[in-house]
Amino acid sequence: LEVLGSNALGESVGLTEIVDEAMADLRYEARQRHVKVVCHADGSAILGHRYAVLTLARNIIGNAIRYAPVGGRVEIATMVQRGSAVLRVDDSGPGIPEAERTRAFDRFERLSQRQGAGVGLGLSIVRTVAQRHDALVTLGESALGGLRVECEFTGRLVQREELDLAALDAADSGP
Repeated sequence: LEVLGSNALGESVGLTEIVDEAMADLRYEARQRHVKVVCHADGSAILGHRYAVLTLARNIIGNAIRYAPVGGRVEIATMVQRGSAVLRVDDSGPGIPEAERTRAFDRFERLSQRQGAGVGLGLSIVRTVAQRHDALVTLGESALGGLRVECEFTGRLVQREELDLAALDAADSGP
């Protein structure tokens, strides 16, 4: 990610498309764990580096799927708040105690011995990508009982296209 110079951050990056692509990569894992994933996207887009933002989303969503219990739930949303594009991921997993949340961003940090592959780089990568995009990543309590990860891309919003999600849902359900 060191290759992300200021010139690389001028591409229009649709957060809805990023979430769709990340989910395409993670759908198998979610199905294997019987984790229900729900997405609410608003068509927000930012100026940024597409691959870096995709990496950020894959790490956040992948962690949510991995740490949600078997049969759990993950909710993903893109939205505009206070003039900024926001990616929010909630899960029904165990969460991270408030006192340990800062450490969760440290490289090679594994906060628990829960099952799962990885070496503790996911949130460190998320933080690096966010910093390169002048974004703020926060960890908090999810309404689902687990962790909420929110990435606010301050000053990078380039558009907001309202999507007719009801029409998209109807098209997905088919006959």
